[in-house]
Amino acid sequence: MHELAEPGPTPLEKLGELDLTALPADSGPDPDPDPDPDAPVSVAESLSRAVFTGGAVSHDGSVAAVRSYSHVHLFDVRGTSVGQALTGLPTESLVLPHQPQGEAVAFTESGDLVIASEARGGPLPPLLVLPDAVDRVRDSGVPAEGPQTEGAPSPDLSPGLVAIGLAVGFALLGGGMLLLRGLRRK
Repeated sequence: MHELAEPGPTPLEKLGELDLTALPADSGPDPDPDPDPDAPVSVAESLSRAVFTGGAVSHDGSVAAVRSYSHVHLFDVRGTSVGQALTGLPTESLVLPHQPQGEAVAFTESGDLVIASEARGGPLPPLLVLPDAVDRVRDSGVPAEGPQTEGAPSPDLSPGLVAIGLAVGFALLGGGMLLLRGLRRK
């Protein structure tokens, strides 16, 4: 993990994309017992599954959780980085009960996952707790998906190192172009 810039802001670095559209679409708040695979999916249903509203990493750093309005997805981070784990498929995905505006997840120190919602003008809904969420992922036996190196996490490339590499590459390219131009004139 990089240190944050002082006084800031710290530029963001794209590590990958979180795309869970490949997950089975047969789960939801009220799953159809005989779903039609060719039936159109409503915009509201698509957004409730694909707009991510909250995320957290367990106290020990071994599990990450990402939630949408309708689901929570748990990722095994052991042996990889959070960014790499989130570019793969989750170890477990769970349908959440309806909440007025579900937007928060957090891990307790003991490994439970707390799931919360805003009230959206009504009474504040109760907190939901998924007991032993960290242990559920650890005990699943499903390895973390996504790019990994054998036996060790991928090296952490700092923006400065990437910039130096790009500068050297462009310098070599420019030198090669000047050399070709000089040879053509002769």
